[in-house]
Amino acid sequence: MKVLAFKHHFNGSGLSQIEFSHPELQVVDWWDNPYPNADHYILVNIICDKFKEDPVYEFVIDSKKPYLIFETAVFKRNARQGNWKTWHWRLGWWHLLGPGKFNNKNSPPDRWERIKAQQDLHVLPWRKRGEHILIPLQKNNDSVVQSMMNRYGSMRNWLNTTIQEIRKYTDRPILIRPTVKTNKLSYRDALNMPGVSISKTYTDNPSTDGTKFTKNIEGGPGLLTELADAWAVVGYNTSTLFESIMDGIPTVSLDPDALTRPCSISIDQIEDPPMDIEREQWLYDMAYISWSMEEIQQGVAWEHLKGKY
Repeated sequence: MKVLAFKHHFNGSGLSQIEFSHPELQVVDWWDNPYPNADHYILVNIICDKFKEDPVYEFVIDSKKPYLIFETAVFKRNARQGNWKTWHWRLGWWHLLGPGKFNNKNSPPDRWERIKAQQDLHVLPWRKRGEHILIPLQKNNDSVVQSMMNRYGSMRNWLNTTIQEIRKYTDRPILIRPTVKTNKLSYRDALNMPGVSISKTYTDNPSTDGTKFTKNIEGGPGLLTELADAWAVVGYNTSTLFESIMDGIPTVSLDPDALTRPCSISIDQIEDPPMDIEREQWLYDMAYISWSMEEIQQGVAWEHLKGKY
């Protein structure tokens, strides 16, 4: 069995020094050895418009071989502290969201308990308090918003449509929180709508270790403040929705493939959200999507996923 990952994919993640100790896993240099034969491949991120110039994606898909997707972790609060080998990443077959195969259905609690302790995560009771509706945005060219572009044509259209839908059920203030890489044109129209404003803290997103590879991974203290005063959070498939669900804030996940969908409400429930959505098993299952770099290098994640596509 041979599973190949491609060296240049990991450079942008700050993992250029990645090596595998498991005998079935290997990192190769595409530019020295293009079109290598293997039983399986590992891709960093899913195919989307921004990766069309990278020949690896087309090659792997055309090979018809099952492939794994490597991506950032699902639990991002306090995610990148300490040694990089302890940081968690996502690994699964075919996709990084709902269509992915992670061999994680009805998982035991052990991995969640470990990640919760390592990252000092807390799960708060569901609540009905707060003032605004928080809408966290994403990068326009992020691979996971490709489906948004396909459905709505643009993030601007998605945002305007979403606000119009929210206004059918509540007149609460709406706070838009872009990322530092969100195109300003995506929310310019929305800011002219009554009761809509923009976050004053979205650029407050410091690195946790002084490098670019930990900057913009977490929302920073500004996000925590805006979550604390949120009546509800409405998003597409951003990882912020994981945080709001764990904080007990009623959450709307508008992407049908979002991993947060099982613990989400619908927009028409926004003023009277249910308080009995079960999160425990969902957290256990999500922890079996998340693997430390050390576990990935040693093949622990591979042995869990092997043949489970």
